Amino acid sequence: MSLTHWDPQTGDRSLPLASTLWMPPPEVTDHYGDPLPPNWEFFAPPPVSIGKVLSAGSNLDLREEPMSSTTRQFIALAAAVGAGSVGLAIGLLIEAIPIWGTIIMVASLAALACWIVYVVTSFYHTCTFVGTEGLASIDCHGTRSDLLPPEILRFDQAIEMRNAFCHHYGKYGVYEHTTYEFTWHNQTNGEDILLHTIAGSHPYEFNPPPANELICFGWAAERAYTQFIYDRVQQQMKLTGFHQFNLTDGHYIRVGQDFAEFNLNGTPQQLRTADIAFASLNEGILTIQRHGATDGSNSADGIFTFGYGSIANPKLFIKIFNELVFPISQ
Repeated sequence: MSLTHWDPQTGDRSLPLASTLWMPPPEVTDHYGDPLPPNWEFFAPPPVSIGKVLSAGSNLDLREEPMSSTTRQFIALAAAVGAGSVGLAIGLLIEAIPIWGTIIMVASLAALACWIVYVVTSFYHTCTFVGTEGLASIDCHGTRSDLLPPEILRFDQAIEMRNAFCHHYGKYGVYEHTTYEFTWHNQTNGEDILLHTIAGSHPYEFNPPPANELICFGWAAERAYTQFIYDRVQQQMKLTGFHQFNLTDGHYIRVGQDFAEFNLNGTPQQLRTADIAFASLNEGILTIQRHGATDGSNSADGIFTFGYGSIANPKLFIKIFNELVFPISQ
């Protein structure tokens, strides 16, 4: 019996396995923009709805094979017996533990061991794609031929994207991990609609994460989305003279040729390019200062400060502000 594969292009579940494997064109890069590693396997092609593929990623190695169910069951049984034996030994050594307590401990440790084996030995991999028109991720689970439905976002569905990053530190200030989230949104009748999320964590404080980490997928998707909406915003600004960037608290910033209007506290204030002394992005905080303003001033006195993560389409904001108003130092 030949293996079959589900094709995300058509939904056909009867295609031969080899017919849906994807060979990236030479111009496709990883999500950093570097050449694709030769050992990455793309077990499914990108959906046509995302347009021309710019970058791709996969955490499946060509040489990796799924562990047989028999082997996994044997390992799980051995782990359960070992963990249960430890629980039994503890129950026998500590006389204060009643028999029912020992039974519960043995069962719990055995179940935990089985679960850990299941997770560690599972065959679960992801291909990610960023195109000119959208993004997609496709997972396989169990075997290469067992594909889950793809998660797809067409960029024309979204009007805003936001991101958030947080470094986590434990006792004595020791770095533990970084969490991240990229979200795309639309609005219906004034209500925010979440369309798509790329989220996770990584343990790399100073070194860049590997190119097949999901955060790299998020960065690449944000770059492609920014370029996609940039052309549309340019056309819109020819009609309105400005583009509005919404903030998470309901306020906004409007950017146009040689000016920016800040509504951070309910009272709009406009700065012309000639009024600005400096603009900077430092540790996730955007600061724009008027000539003559001093440290400790607030927006009423000419210093405008807001979080990078609070602004919709942040990369687009930086790009347009740099081009039309004032260069932001980073």
